Amino acid sequence: MAHVALLIQDISACGGVEKVMHGLARDLRDSHQVTLVSVREGEPYWGRLEGVEYRTLGLPATGTRKNFRHWVTHLRRLMLEARIEVMVSGYFAFHLAAQLAARGTGGRDEAGNSRPLTRVIAQEHSAYHHDRRAKRVIKHLLYRHLDVLQVLNEVDAECWRRRGLQPTVIPNYLDDLAERETRAECERQADVVMVGRLAPIKRVDLAIRAFAHSGYRRGRLVLVGDGPERESLLALCHELGLKVFQGANDDSVPDDTRVLFTGALQDVSRELRRARLLLLTSERECLPMNVLEAKREGLPCLSRPVRSGPLALIRHDVDGVLSAEADSAGEVEIVQELAHELARLEFDDHRLLHLSKAARESFAHYSRDAVLPDYQRLITRLVPRRRPMADVSVIMPNYGYDRRLHAAVDSVLAQSEPVREILISDDASPDGAAARLREDFAALETGDVEIRILETDTNGGPGRARNRAIAEAQGRYIAFLDADDAWLPEKIERQIAFMQETGAGLSYTGYEMVDEQGNHVSHFAPPARLTRDDMLRSNSIGCLTAIYDAGRFGRFYMPTIRKRQDLALWLIIIGQLGPAQGMPEPLARYTRRESSVSSNKFKAAAYQWRLYREVLGMDVISASRNFVHYAVNGYAKHR
Repeated sequence: MAHVALLIQDISACGGVEKVMHGLARDLRDSHQVTLVSVREGEPYWGRLEGVEYRTLGLPATGTRKNFRHWVTHLRRLMLEARIEVMVSGYFAFHLAAQLAARGTGGRDEAGNSRPLTRVIAQEHSAYHHDRRAKRVIKHLLYRHLDVLQVLNEVDAECWRRRGLQPTVIPNYLDDLAERETRAECERQADVVMVGRLAPIKRVDLAIRAFAHSGYRRGRLVLVGDGPERESLLALCHELGLKVFQGANDDSVPDDTRVLFTGALQDVSRELRRARLLLLTSERECLPMNVLEAKREGLPCLSRPVRSGPLALIRHDVDGVLSAEADSAGEVEIVQELAHELARLEFDDHRLLHLSKAARESFAHYSRDAVLPDYQRLITRLVPRRRPMADVSVIMPNYGYDRRLHAAVDSVLAQSEPVREILISDDASPDGAAARLREDFAALETGDVEIRILETDTNGGPGRARNRAIAEAQGRYIAFLDADDAWLPEKIERQIAFMQETGAGLSYTGYEMVDEQGNHVSHFAPPARLTRDDMLRSNSIGCLTAIYDAGRFGRFYMPTIRKRQDLALWLIIIGQLGPAQGMPEPLARYTRRESSVSSNKFKAAAYQWRLYREVLGMDVISASRNFVHYAVNGYAKHR
């Protein structure tokens, strides 16, 4: 667990950088100590997160020489007092201040205790081509001294590489919340929506002119945002003869409204979900969050072909539309091209449906599951692991190439006490998953933790895949984790200490159940002691929490049955070693999938019956008695 600080300009602002940092704080807090640092004072616009510390420097954010000196001084004091190991900065001036402040860290304090060296990650939110030449020259010189230059897309990364720098590409991302509400099909939607600050750089005036010039009558233009250009944009609408309404997008909006100003909204999902098209007319964008939010909702975007963000995010006529704007085009030509595409898209439902589907599919590259592991790996690389290692082998079965596996591995690497090794056993995946996993993890900085990819010759189910890894394991303790589950950072440290104190041969913990979007569903707190009879009536040991002591009692393998092989293993171990001992507090996170809760419950019951009769050899009466207990306890556990 590292101490990570996220540095922003104004915590009360609703800007894209602040939104990115808020999301990063939310997602890193489970595996790291996180502090959100604001230069200006204020209340968090995006709300306060439980488990995240908030600090303000209480300084002006304007980049004068005097202010810059104060930034450096205050940041160095914060780094030393809070023992910050990684600082992520979101603005150019703060990149430099943080890097200078970090030079005074490390070494030892007055008492002779070692202090961590703060490493700085500079998030470059400005597109390379849109900086003035003089500013680019300054950046070329100063960025050579950064610990990490993070850029948001490959277009900008290639520009920096040509100047001799080696940036790390990690894009903005969003959590996948689209499952909360189903978006209607395009033929049921009418409005064109634009999301962003009403500022000169966003060129909202071009959007209004193009909307008027296109003769778009199917719906209205909805402007979500606020800013200094609001009054001039209202005047432009009146000049063009467009009826305006200012307020919420609800039944109070007059039917003859052509342009709706909603003001700034914290959650724009509802407006995107009810729109037909997102319009983007900015002069420059790096990796616009509004396009990612639209993709998440399956909303196509019509954008000017701006380098680098829109060109990196939108594939013309595949998952969005780029207007045919020449490099030297004037405002009249820009408006005409946008109006032309708006007119084409107004009634072409078939084309919109195709773009909508592709936009939703392309969001997978910018989801939390896809991007967050890159941040975890970067932090692991910057903060060396010098903690004592637990002699634990982690067994992870795998079938098919699934990005969720990376998040599970990251939860193991984020343990407060590192494990000895992670063994990923691929069950003869048909898509070459093992080779892809070797490639992924070969470049992963894992400290002293070894990751090994094993393969089975033929597909035999997760039990057989786990047995392959158990046979290769070198650690004293054998632990289990599946691809879509995760451990909390202190699980291994606390559970191994518990086993050493109690002498338990098999131990387990409680766990949190979450849905497929990561939202809390419930907690499961198992009994402190489980006998064989207890386990026959209800499997209270979550596989993701179990650890057994192979160094002391020898290796135990799972019966090679397709289902319930974990329960069969617990019964074997308890039968030989006596009752298992557990910790009721939740130290793991189990993903509960709808398919596993509803459509598969009858299959699960059938496998449970087969376990009693065929694996354990019970007679019908004994099997029936235990099955009744299993059914009742299972209902109570998962309702």
